[in-house]
Amino acid sequence: MDQVLFDIILESFRALGVAVVFFYFASIGRNTELSRHSGWRYILAGFGLLIFGAILDLSDNFPQLDTFVILGKTQAEAFFEKIVGYTGGFLCIAFGFWKWIPSVLLMERTRQELKLSHEQLEIALANAKVLRGLLPICATCKKVRDDKGYWNQIESYLKVRTEAEFTHGICPECSAKLQAEMDSCVPK
Repeated sequence: MDQVLFDIILESFRALGVAVVFFYFASIGRNTELSRHSGWRYILAGFGLLIFGAILDLSDNFPQLDTFVILGKTQAEAFFEKIVGYTGGFLCIAFGFWKWIPSVLLMERTRQELKLSHEQLEIALANAKVLRGLLPICATCKKVRDDKGYWNQIESYLKVRTEAEFTHGICPECSAKLQAEMDSCVPK
């Protein structure tokens, strides 16, 4: 097989491969929020420059294009192909990924934290029982009237309707009153 034909085939496959990657990334960017992250446009520009370089590389296999300064096998074409196309493309891609990857990692970390928070909230909601509406309570003994009309200690009422557990103690005000009552009962 002729070397020029072999070069044309290989360089065409390279240009086509880079174009497929470019258009795939461009379509992903249009349909997702990845393109909003810093660096995404540099990545696309880099692949665009690689396509440009690959097309120029392909053009130097056709001597009839030499008259068009940046097409064919000229010094200007070599500069645009190697420096602008390939080197510029790879530098844009590298810079784009350098800017883009941290923001994607941050987005993933935020998504994981949000998922964990959502799971914790689901667990909390599953465990929560809410009392709603008016709650009839005796002003004197603090018993609560249930739906059937029975008066219950507030602790029993809440224990049945929530997952609350009760312990008992004495607040400082009641402790002082009890102490005063006890002191008044003791003969002097």
